Amino acid sequence: MKVSLQERDGQRGIEVTVIAPPRDPRVPRLLAAIRLCGGRISGYESAASTRRRMVALADVSSVRTAGDHAELLLADGSTLQSASRLGELEATLVGGADAAGADAAGADAANGAATSAFVRVSRQEIVNLDNALTIRPEFGSRLLLGLAGGHQALVSRTYAPVVKHAIGIKS
Repeated sequence: MKVSLQERDGQRGIEVTVIAPPRDPRVPRLLAAIRLCGGRISGYESAASTRRRMVALADVSSVRTAGDHAELLLADGSTLQSASRLGELEATLVGGADAAGADAAGADAANGAATSAFVRVSRQEIVNLDNALTIRPEFGSRLLLGLAGGHQALVSRTYAPVVKHAIGIKS
């Protein structure tokens, strides 16, 4: 794979062009990763559907495993099927802005990218804390998050301290 960068004076925003041979199996995942950096994610309305829908990351309440792929739970109550696995999405969603630094986060905001606060809450789920409406303690040092769209996420004992820290609760 050849990657090149051209910086132009006066260029506004980032433009990405992918040139590939027909039916290269790496292209769909590459495009999905690029779209995530732009603050958008795509999914299918069902596993059998060929209709793809693009949504802003800010509209995603939760991402959870569903067999061999990830499921996007949206703030409007709908669900989309992602072609990617949870682990593949996690690298971009969890700590994306923090890992890039404040300057990059500011540049993303200027380019319209979402800066939603995604955090892993269990081995099976990542939650957008910007869409968390309620938090309730549960038995065994766990937490229950009520999310936009009527979804709920159980925060495991392992990830509870991370979630508490992210929302400003001292343990």
